[in-house]
Amino acid sequence: MKTITLNVDDELANKLEQLSDAEKSLTLETLSRLLNDKRTLFQVMDSISEYAKQQGMTEEILKDLLKDES
Repeated sequence: MKTITLNVDDELANKLEQLSDAEKSLTLETLSRLLNDKRTLFQVMDSISEYAKQQGMTEEILKDLLKDES
């Protein structure tokens, strides 16, 4: 494994620093999968959307999940 340095904005840096070790590991695994995927970002997004629909996701459910509760 190799250590690298990335320049990110302060807000993202703070969020990353607050992650637990398990969350950091999952984040890195997810990033690795995205970067190694041969599909475009839009193709990946389309696949995610199709999977969500197959699992019963609707626009109404998504809007409810994304509501700002603060």
